[in-house]
Amino acid sequence: MDNNYTKKYKIPTIFEESIQPGRTDRQLIALDAGYSSIKVFAKNGYFAFPSFAKPVQGELLQIAIPRDTDILFREKGETWYVGDIAQRSVDVGDVNEKESSLFARNRYFSPMYRVLCLTGIAMGITNKLPVFVQTGLPPEYLDDDAEYVKDTIAGVHSFELKIGRGDWKKYDFVIIKEHIRLISQPLGSLMSVIFDKAGKPAYQREFMQKNLCVLDPGFGTLDTFSFQNLAAQKSQTYSNFGMKAVLKKTIELLHKNVSLTEFQSCLETGEIEILDMRKMQTNSIPIENALRTASRTILRSALEEVKASYNFFQGYDCIIVTGGTGAAWFRGIKDHFSGMKSLKVIPVNHNDPEIPFIFGNVRGYYFFALGLCDQWE
Repeated sequence: MDNNYTKKYKIPTIFEESIQPGRTDRQLIALDAGYSSIKVFAKNGYFAFPSFAKPVQGELLQIAIPRDTDILFREKGETWYVGDIAQRSVDVGDVNEKESSLFARNRYFSPMYRVLCLTGIAMGITNKLPVFVQTGLPPEYLDDDAEYVKDTIAGVHSFELKIGRGDWKKYDFVIIKEHIRLISQPLGSLMSVIFDKAGKPAYQREFMQKNLCVLDPGFGTLDTFSFQNLAAQKSQTYSNFGMKAVLKKTIELLHKNVSLTEFQSCLETGEIEILDMRKMQTNSIPIENALRTASRTILRSALEEVKASYNFFQGYDCIIVTGGTGAAWFRGIKDHFSGMKSLKVIPVNHNDPEIPFIFGNVRGYYFFALGLCDQWE
């Protein structure tokens, strides 16, 4: 069956090694620790994997051939499955599997969150130079939660990673608190649109004296951030719109009791398996129609809410669409505003279409920090 549509909603694993502009005096690593996935942008490339990790119970047996997406984290004798392999290890029917830690703000204090952040940072480390980390948060969480993020990332770290069929690799590095900075997530997307592949502000003039709005539908929240003459104006965080809402609505329409983590495998195959326990028979049901209905419903509600907050975008020149959910919704958003001739809707990967939408914020973090390195000591 054709499951290309449902795959668009699955959290991806991406290991893309490439050469990006950088510095010779430090390792600058941009980190976007989202509710659905960890995204990293560094001098050696860009990387993403699902925001889920699980301690390995019992002895780790090396029988099957590892998948390329498998990530293992080992520290002080404890081993964790990270990303895709952790999702595949979720017990069927375990609806509450870590969801409180994954999707709530208290996740900063969970061991899982620390493992995910350190795994992502390690992917951008290639030498012994000092490590500087640029990251971000939704606008409404930035002031209150920044210190929690810094406390998680800062410190002396020593652990090992194993990716795919590769060998275990040891990482030893120190991150001091003063070398960690945070900005608003939508600001990262604006920077990503402004900076070109070389890290130069190629599109800054185009946005001067313009009214802009960044629309960032992620997993747990939908964030907006407006700018006038490149100066920040109004920001909003909507906690009831995004991929989490879409998937929960899909599961509701399917009348199936399944966790969001377990549902990722259904997005991969395009089907959900139903067990008749009396007959001990299984039947696979396509999920595409339910997913399309849920996505349209949540998008429509989200746009109505955002339009009310921004006066139906009267006087705005441009909407920048970013985020993993933004990639799935981009065509719908563009069509919705197609009748407003003076309003442009552009994708966050406008400057580099080969880089997926999900890297919109973190790419912006990186080039924003790169341009301000001399002020960051």
